[in-house]
Amino acid sequence: MSESLSPLGFIVEETLLREVILPEEIQAAIQEKLTAQQESERQEFINSQERQQLEFTIEKAQKEAERQKIEAQATAEAQRILSQGLTEQVLRLKAIEATQKLAESDNTKVIIIGGSEAGTPIILPGQ
Repeated sequence: MSESLSPLGFIVEETLLREVILPEEIQAAIQEKLTAQQESERQEFINSQERQQLEFTIEKAQKEAERQKIEAQATAEAQRILSQGLTEQVLRLKAIEATQKLAESDNTKVIIIGGSEAGTPIILPGQ
């Protein structure tokens, strides 16, 4: 356009085109490209969501494993401390306390004192 208007003394710097009609093959190619781009972005979003869910699941499992490890360590430490403090006298005292609670129970009918080797009472249910 500027070549044809130049000899007449017109200088064309810019041309604005309106209502450009592209051939159907080009329109179809543009539409296909846009559809493929949107599908690609949608798949990226889905992959991102799945990755986040997987990371959350892994982090949750790791925290649960750490909690169970800490709980097991605490249980082991408690058992170690208890086993160090358990003496024959403490065990005998606990047996006596348990026997006393059983004797006070409404379900207890017959108690035999000194019936075991450890000297703890034997409680027999009544008929």
